[in-house]
Amino acid sequence: MALALVLHAQSPTIRGYQYWFDQFDQNDANAFFEAVAPATTVNLNNVPLNTESLSIGSHNVHLRLKDQASDGTVRWSSVVTRTFKKFHTGPWEIVAVRYWVGTPINEFDPLVRTKVFDTPEQQFELEDGPLDLCGYPTGNQTLKLQLKDNHGQWSSIVSRSVNVTSAGTLGLPTIAASAPNGFCPGTVVTFTATPPSGPNIALPGAYTWTVPTGPGWNHVPSTGNTIMVTIGSAGGTVEVFSTNHCGTSSTASLQVVIPTTPQQPSEITGPIQACAGETVEYAVTEVPGVTYDWDITGGWPDEGGPGNTITTTIGNTDAMITVTPTNACGVDGPERTANITVSSPPDAGEDASLVLCTNAPPYLLLNALNGTPDLNGSWTGPFGPDTGIFIPGSSPEGEYTYTVVGNGACDDAIATVTVNVMDLVLDGITGPSTVDEPGTVLFTATPTLVDADSIVWSIPDGWSWADNDLDPYDAEAYLDSPDEAVIDTICAKAYGGGCIGDTECLVTELTVGVSQVNNEGGRYSVYPNPNNGHFIITIGGTPTNGALVVVDALGQRVHHQPLAIGNRTLQLDLDHLASGVYHIRIRSGSDMLNIPVMIQR
Repeated sequence: MALALVLHAQSPTIRGYQYWFDQFDQNDANAFFEAVAPATTVNLNNVPLNTESLSIGSHNVHLRLKDQASDGTVRWSSVVTRTFKKFHTGPWEIVAVRYWVGTPINEFDPLVRTKVFDTPEQQFELEDGPLDLCGYPTGNQTLKLQLKDNHGQWSSIVSRSVNVTSAGTLGLPTIAASAPNGFCPGTVVTFTATPPSGPNIALPGAYTWTVPTGPGWNHVPSTGNTIMVTIGSAGGTVEVFSTNHCGTSSTASLQVVIPTTPQQPSEITGPIQACAGETVEYAVTEVPGVTYDWDITGGWPDEGGPGNTITTTIGNTDAMITVTPTNACGVDGPERTANITVSSPPDAGEDASLVLCTNAPPYLLLNALNGTPDLNGSWTGPFGPDTGIFIPGSSPEGEYTYTVVGNGACDDAIATVTVNVMDLVLDGITGPSTVDEPGTVLFTATPTLVDADSIVWSIPDGWSWADNDLDPYDAEAYLDSPDEAVIDTICAKAYGGGCIGDTECLVTELTVGVSQVNNEGGRYSVYPNPNNGHFIITIGGTPTNGALVVVDALGQRVHHQPLAIGNRTLQLDLDHLASGVYHIRIRSGSDMLNIPVMIQR
């Protein structure tokens, strides 16, 4: 503490001062001496005194001065006494308030009531909550209060005018527990009592708690609305009721149930005989409040826990599944296991489609399947069991099924090959039917059913290729100038898909240097004309090498046949043509006869 004191001396000079406390004297070992610079005045304002040995509260300090004369004589002044109070060091916080209405005899009078704060406060306001004034006179009263700090010191008394009203009755509190995982032995749980609210409901002044006292149970005593309890090994009941100066509430209770050790799970359901690669689910019967930990040997992947099911993809080796139940407190129950026997699945390959040519060699259907099919399967064709060898031209088109028999839990594996047979046929060759002068001529082959990979062309003498690779189906040929009229044949053969097509030809009449010859002088005769398509033609003179072509009324060629040297009589069979007018063109050397005929049926 600091001393506020100014002392004066006349002569000689002050050399120091001595002080001591309470009942001790200047000769006591607890007396202190402080030397000062020689002076006639000593100012002890705010000079600290050594009070470490003193208790908190009121004390007396005794002090005297020491001086020294010029001849060295030492004298002491008379003793000065002062009263002071020693306080605690900070911080200071409010821990309780006591209050009363009326005139109590002392602090223990029942009129004096105390409210203890659960949490120390820096300041107290009546707005923080009503005080229990049960039993005090109602109406306007003078309320007196004192605050107690955390060092046990009470403040001076403060008076306030208040209006005391009827408090009503205490309602039944409700109890809540901070136990999200349940009541587990050894855990500390806070139980909280909450009073009801509403009109004519009194405010509790204190709470009385009752907790179980069996093995493991413990608690921190409390008269507040909360209590901290250590949960024991067996269940019990926590009870609480509230009181104030107006009365006592009914008792509320909360049953504490300790989670039991889980029983062994039910039998594991799911395939005990399993096929590798399948995705399956295993399960046990679900029990409320119990979680499950799953484990599978063999490195199988799993998507299980904490639920009662697990989904896994069957591995290639046998495995054991284990499920362990756990209650909310982390206590495990006996586990359940199941042994899984794994079978390897058969492989029939993957479906495929196959197109074969009519003239292709026999084909092993196993080679058509995609993937890596096992070799021990069997085939079934459109008409039943099959060898698996497809013979174009005799085997039926359609779906051929390859089956590899499963084993254990694995089903049969099935794959199909859909076979189609085709003919690579050209629908003909298009190009000019007559060529009357040398030059470049374009020919086009038209395939049917499937496209050809390539077309092989052939041309007669007197022609040369200008370009036979314009397009897979186009070719340009150049006609040289022939010496005489001829009927030439341009041919093409298609190749594709492993098939070789038939040869198609186009007959082209060359009219270069050809003279039209009429029937003057009876150069030819045709009989009978008209008839049903069978004609006899007689040609005058001696024919040279040439050709005979029949065209319809639109100029389209409908028949062609060679003309032998010296052959003067021709039999012409046009029975395949419809009724109508046709023209027979006969080339012989540089002459061309044009003979009209009629087919009539």
